[in-house]
Amino acid sequence: NSLTSPGQTPTPISWQGTVRDLAAGGFSATWLTGGRPIVAAARQEVVQGDAATAPLPTTAVAKRLRYQLALQTNETNPLTLPNDTTRRDVELADYYAYDDGSAEYILGLVASNTNPTSYVALAYTASQPDYVKSLRVAPVFNNTPGNDNNQPRTIIVAVWDDNNGKPANLPKATITGTLTNPTASGQAFQEITFATPVPVAGRFYVGYGQPSTGQFLNYGLDLNNQLPANALFSNTLGAAINDPWRAVTLTTPGAPMFRPVLTQTLLATRAQQALSAAFTLYPNPAPSGTTVVVEGPAFRQAALLDVLGRPVWRQPAAEAGQATLHLPSSLPGGVYLVQLALPDGNTATRRLVVD
Repeated sequence: NSLTSPGQTPTPISWQGTVRDLAAGGFSATWLTGGRPIVAAARQEVVQGDAATAPLPTTAVAKRLRYQLALQTNETNPLTLPNDTTRRDVELADYYAYDDGSAEYILGLVASNTNPTSYVALAYTASQPDYVKSLRVAPVFNNTPGNDNNQPRTIIVAVWDDNNGKPANLPKATITGTLTNPTASGQAFQEITFATPVPVAGRFYVGYGQPSTGQFLNYGLDLNNQLPANALFSNTLGAAINDPWRAVTLTTPGAPMFRPVLTQTLLATRAQQALSAAFTLYPNPAPSGTTVVVEGPAFRQAALLDVLGRPVWRQPAAEAGQATLHLPSSLPGGVYLVQLALPDGNTATRRLVVD
């Protein structure tokens, strides 16, 4: 903002966008620099840049990165001086998460005393085959007499394969664990580990089950982030019912604090490399909003992932398996992965650059 009267000299400002590893001795890089005079009486000026232009180290070590955009305004008013910097921390580690680690609200299944065990499932997409070692959840206890009352609680955690955009009726793995009450001081999450890591590929789901008898426990909901469409599902009907899963639209939008922890990342074998090498994309690079043709063997459905493995587009069911991919016109330029689900259950992946 610049509320300088029209007769005064425009205020010069400069800005810098940076990213740095918060670990001692970590790397740092600059992704934006610039400056301009702000004309008198102007209330808004846009400052923007692409943080992805700063290359990140490709080491396998977990990282906590701080992206920051700072203005040098020559401000002298102590009331507005602190309002010159915005930042966001990004953690690159061994888990997937939609949340930022802080719960502002709660999420829970509706209490039921008649139905089978109810489940909540949250969708994630693996950019390559991997294994789910455990699930981290953020329980919110109601430690009053007649409720949780400082007693440990039992939880059923599960992993599901994808079934046409919904979780499969039956989980591919479950385990029952115990949540300590209260959670350790300073910790939001508790971790339940599977007896054997669960293999996953492409779109998969993690979540928890709640028996129809006993007490009902809530979990943390982060209100600073929102889920993509068709990412959260509930099943209150049981696995014996055809199509028991229902997409959930949260009344209070947010991100449930369920984090699958991955382990023993699979390296692409020669057979997997051969599967992907059988496909080519044309044109590549491709203009945003154009069509891309997949040349190669038959496939069941195509999806587009960003560089973090998050789905940004899925081939509509009416076009599933068609070689021509109609990319959305709103797709930003960048590097993407075209993931092809094959008839035998394998997945092929090809790199696509969008101009």
